[in-house]
Amino acid sequence: MQDLRDNLPDKITPPSSFITTPLTPPPTDSKATKLVLKVLDILRQWRDGRQLSESQWHLYKIRREEYDDLIGLVQKEESLSTFVENKFRYKCNA
Repeated sequence: MQDLRDNLPDKITPPSSFITTPLTPPPTDSKATKLVLKVLDILRQWRDGRQLSESQWHLYKIRREEYDDLIGLVQKEESLSTFVENKFRYKCNA
Protein backbone atom coordinates (compact mmCIF):
# COMPACT_ATOMS: atom_id res chain seq x y z
CA MET A 1 0.00 0.00 0.00
CA GLN A 2 2.85 2.36 0.79
CA ASP A 3 4.32 1.79 -2.69
CA LEU A 4 1.07 2.99 -4.27
CA ARG A 5 1.13 6.23 -2.26
CA ASP A 6 4.72 6.84 -3.22
CA ASN A 7 3.76 6.69 -6.89
CA LEU A 8 0.86 9.19 -6.71
CA PRO A 9 1.46 12.68 -8.08
CA ASP A 10 1.81 15.38 -5.43
CA LYS A 11 -1.44 17.22 -6.34
CA ILE A 12 -3.80 14.24 -5.95
CA THR A 13 -5.54 13.72 -2.61
CA PRO A 14 -5.80 10.03 -1.79
CA PRO A 15 -9.39 8.88 -1.07
CA SER A 16 -8.50 7.77 2.44
CA SER A 17 -7.80 11.38 3.44
CA PHE A 18 -11.40 12.61 3.01
CA ILE A 19 -13.10 13.24 6.35
CA THR A 20 -16.72 13.56 5.19
CA THR A 21 -18.60 11.96 2.37
CA PRO A 22 -19.51 14.12 -0.63
CA LEU A 23 -22.96 15.71 -0.75
CA THR A 24 -25.65 13.75 -2.54
CA PRO A 25 -28.56 15.21 -4.49
CA PRO A 26 -32.02 15.18 -2.90
CA PRO A 27 -34.12 12.09 -3.59
CA THR A 28 -36.14 12.12 -6.79
CA ASP A 29 -39.93 11.97 -6.93
CA SER A 30 -41.36 8.73 -5.66
CA LYS A 31 -42.54 6.30 -8.28
CA ALA A 32 -46.24 5.68 -8.64
CA THR A 33 -47.57 2.31 -7.52
CA LYS A 34 -48.98 -0.23 -9.96
CA LEU A 35 -52.51 0.60 -8.79
CA VAL A 36 -52.02 4.32 -9.44
CA LEU A 37 -50.68 3.58 -12.93
CA LYS A 38 -53.61 1.22 -13.58
CA VAL A 39 -56.18 3.86 -12.57
CA LEU A 40 -54.33 6.49 -14.62
CA ASP A 41 -54.44 4.19 -17.67
CA ILE A 42 -58.17 3.55 -17.16
CA LEU A 43 -58.84 7.30 -16.96
CA ARG A 44 -56.94 7.83 -20.21
CA GLN A 45 -58.94 5.08 -21.91
CA TRP A 46 -62.24 6.61 -20.80
CA ARG A 47 -61.07 10.02 -21.96
CA ASP A 48 -60.26 8.49 -25.35
CA GLY A 49 -63.78 7.04 -25.60
CA ARG A 50 -62.96 3.38 -25.02
CA GLN A 51 -65.61 1.57 -23.01
CA LEU A 52 -63.98 -0.74 -20.50
CA SER A 53 -67.06 -2.38 -19.03
CA GLU A 54 -70.83 -2.19 -18.85
CA SER A 55 -70.79 -0.61 -15.40
CA GLN A 56 -70.35 3.11 -15.00
CA TRP A 57 -69.22 2.70 -11.39
CA HIS A 58 -65.80 1.48 -10.36
CA LEU A 59 -64.31 1.47 -6.90
CA TYR A 60 -60.57 1.54 -6.21
CA LYS A 61 -59.30 1.66 -2.66
CA ILE A 62 -56.04 3.54 -2.55
CA ARG A 63 -53.96 5.01 0.24
CA ARG A 64 -53.74 8.78 0.76
CA GLU A 65 -50.23 8.91 -0.72
CA GLU A 66 -51.44 7.03 -3.82
CA TYR A 67 -54.37 9.42 -4.17
CA ASP A 68 -52.00 12.40 -4.01
CA ASP A 69 -49.74 10.76 -6.62
CA LEU A 70 -52.72 10.05 -8.88
CA ILE A 71 -54.04 13.60 -8.68
CA GLY A 72 -50.55 14.95 -9.35
CA LEU A 73 -50.14 12.76 -12.43
CA VAL A 74 -53.61 13.65 -13.73
CA GLN A 75 -52.88 17.37 -13.35
CA LYS A 76 -49.71 17.03 -15.42
CA GLU A 77 -51.85 16.15 -18.45
CA GLU A 78 -54.13 19.08 -19.28
CA SER A 79 -56.66 17.12 -21.34
CA LEU A 80 -56.86 14.36 -18.73
CA SER A 81 -57.20 16.88 -15.92
CA THR A 82 -60.06 18.65 -17.70
CA PHE A 83 -61.76 15.32 -18.44
CA VAL A 84 -61.52 14.15 -14.81
CA GLU A 85 -62.77 17.49 -13.47
CA ASN A 86 -65.81 17.44 -15.78
CA LYS A 87 -66.73 13.76 -15.90
CA PHE A 88 -65.73 12.05 -12.68
CA ARG A 89 -66.84 11.95 -9.12
CA TYR A 90 -64.27 10.75 -6.67
CA LYS A 91 -64.23 10.62 -2.94
CA CYS A 92 -61.35 10.52 -0.53
CA ASN A 93 -61.88 9.33 3.02
CA ALA A 94 -59.02 10.77 5.04
